[in-house]
Amino acid sequence: MTEDVEEVGHVIRAQLGEHDAVEWLAVRHWPRLRSLARLVSSSPEAADDAVQVTLVRAWTELPRLRQPSDSSLGCGGS
Repeated sequence: MTEDVEEVGHVIRAQLGEHDAVEWLAVRHWPRLRSLARLVSSSPEAADDAVQVTLVRAWTELPRLRQPSDSSLGCGGS
């Protein structure tokens, strides 16, 4: 529960443009996103590229997120 509250706080701060909050979210979700990408990628480099593209897209769409508590999109925490 505390992790969820902490994550929501970071999502709200990221929506406000705080770059350290964006970085915190990226670091938190990178391992799971990379693991998933690696399952369907041809190489570790392709998996990393896919995660980077995903994180950039998430960052650009962040202002449209209506429910910060839904930010993990099923990725879970670390």
